[in-house]
Amino acid sequence: MISHEDALKFAREWVEAWNSHDLAKILSHYSEDFALTTPYIVEIMNEPTGAIKGKKAVKDYWGRTLQRIPDLHLELVDCFPSVRSMVILYRTMLDRHAAEWLLFGDDGKVKRSIAHYSHSIVHTTLGHEEHEEDLRNAEQTIVGSLNRSTISKDSLSSCPSCSSW
Repeated sequence: MISHEDALKFAREWVEAWNSHDLAKILSHYSEDFALTTPYIVEIMNEPTGAIKGKKAVKDYWGRTLQRIPDLHLELVDCFPSVRSMVILYRTMLDRHAAEWLLFGDDGKVKRSIAHYSHSIVHTTLGHEEHEEDLRNAEQTIVGSLNRSTISKDSLSSCPSCSSW
């Protein structure tokens, strides 16, 4: 089991590495046979599976990504440790959320990762800005609805998963 303290330390170092745009620093977190799945791979690498394997292929992909998104900046929101894995929740361009699931090998290096992005991140970053205004309007509607609704602790107590909140 990864402790919350260790997960938070790793997440902070991971975000710092990405914000440095230093490929060697970024890649230092990953094993040689690292496998990555992300929707960006489909467009940037022209790989329909959205998956690549091996540090060399990942380095090429991330190099292209950093060239395509030179102002890439991440902000750590939270991390969720588990047994040999964790999820890093972060904000990226246009204040959108992303989550990355990381599986660690026996050497403490990430050996598998699957990145998840809000729809608007993928479309805006990959040149589909025409959807951005519609997405902002939808987000404002959802946030407005959430602000008008209330969830009490009592209403959560009937749910076994939520009762500890």
